Amino acid sequence: SRLLHYQLSSLFLHPPSQVEVKVTVFCASESDDAETRKVMNFFLRLTPPASVVLQLWELPMEQLLRRSIGRNLAARATRADWVWLADCDMAFGEGALDALQQ
Repeated sequence: SRLLHYQLSSLFLHPPSQVEVKVTVFCASESDDAETRKVMNFFLRLTPPASVVLQLWELPMEQLLRRSIGRNLAARATRADWVWLADCDMAFGEGALDALQQ
């Protein structure tokens, strides 16, 4: 949850200006994932930058523990031009996502 907080903070502090980013965070539908839910509830209460969309997606624990299931669901549910599947240990600096678009 600490790394997720850092990642989401980096998107709020350095939002992209040329692309839209949709962040889908998966958490367990059981109460075992209270810390992730707490971080997401904090960020969902804030007004995100116009280019950042947050989405919380609950999965049963047995599906959550197999990352490929959530990633497959997210990739199939989007109409995005490109999809970047990342763990929460990545933070984004100023212009990082705009540079990818270029």
